Amino acid sequence: MKQIKTVMFSMLLVFFSSQSFAMEKIYYVLRFNKALDYDQEHHLIHTLEKHKHDLDVIVTQAFIADDNGALWGSINPKLLDFAHSNHIKLDAMITNTGFNSRKLHDLLMDNEAQDILIKKIIEVSKEYRLDGVQIDFEGIEYRDKDRFTDFYRKVSKAMRDIHKSISVAVFPRTSDVPVNTLSQDIYVHSAGAYDYKALAKLSNFVSIMAYNQHSSLTPPGPIASYPWTQKVVKYALKYIPANKLSLGIPAYSGYWTAAPEASVGRPIDQHLRYSQVVGVMKQFNIKPKWDDTAKVPYLMFTNNNVYSYIFMEDAQTFNYGLSLVQRNHLAGFSLFDVSSMDPLIWNKINSIS
Repeated sequence: MKQIKTVMFSMLLVFFSSQSFAMEKIYYVLRFNKALDYDQEHHLIHTLEKHKHDLDVIVTQAFIADDNGALWGSINPKLLDFAHSNHIKLDAMITNTGFNSRKLHDLLMDNEAQDILIKKIIEVSKEYRLDGVQIDFEGIEYRDKDRFTDFYRKVSKAMRDIHKSISVAVFPRTSDVPVNTLSQDIYVHSAGAYDYKALAKLSNFVSIMAYNQHSSLTPPGPIASYPWTQKVVKYALKYIPANKLSLGIPAYSGYWTAAPEASVGRPIDQHLRYSQVVGVMKQFNIKPKWDDTAKVPYLMFTNNNVYSYIFMEDAQTFNYGLSLVQRNHLAGFSLFDVSSMDPLIWNKINSIS
């Protein structure tokens, strides 16, 4: 009898734990390519309005910081009004100019420029009544690792002083030591410059960008295969507490095709929205195949006698990413970006709300 009670109590604990787990759902909204693309603006706001009860945080790609400490950009007034009127948290993403390593190095070497930049960040946070900001600095050289952490420490303090949140987007890693030449190159020129442990202590949350496993630097392959994403999460949890780790899940698909300008014989790649992938399937009358190891659907076809590949990110792949969030009790997910996603993803999100 005692054993039965113990088993029942354990089952109740598991049930209560799974039911009480709440994740924070974060959505990235990118800049519109055209300043006056009203149709795209209207469609995006309509989509967000339709699913407003599934939105916890919107991170809008709003501002660019240059090497002199200037801050360029603005926030779409319609998006601003939508977030405020529906009491949805709105954070502004701040990126470095062109992800340019040299210019970023100059900024991180210049304390005066950093002070100017931080002052501007505080000003726009108050002006737009933001809930917080996310620093998405990319192309950071490994030599600037400590300088970036010191800069972020100053931003964190300034934001906390005005009672705003602060988060950081970081490149994914799967090990302390890069395993091959390409990984070593990425480590030196970007991924290795993020001090996971230090940045986590200074952040409300850390968005780990678990995407671009394959790119124009690699053979065609998934944006984020399930086994690779598992490794990214496992490694990150060595340094970032689960309740501060937001898993960046890609919503765009990768398209590879050969081209004359492709270097060293590699195909060029580009990112496609889900709606564009559907258009390709209709145009070429093809259906996706399923890679059961990577847990992704993919397309192989010829276009003007040239082999092309599309590795899709859809509701199926989202489910696998979401399972890692739930299984590891992470803070939540950061979906990049909301305008690219398979509409069926909303159904899955709604089922966990």
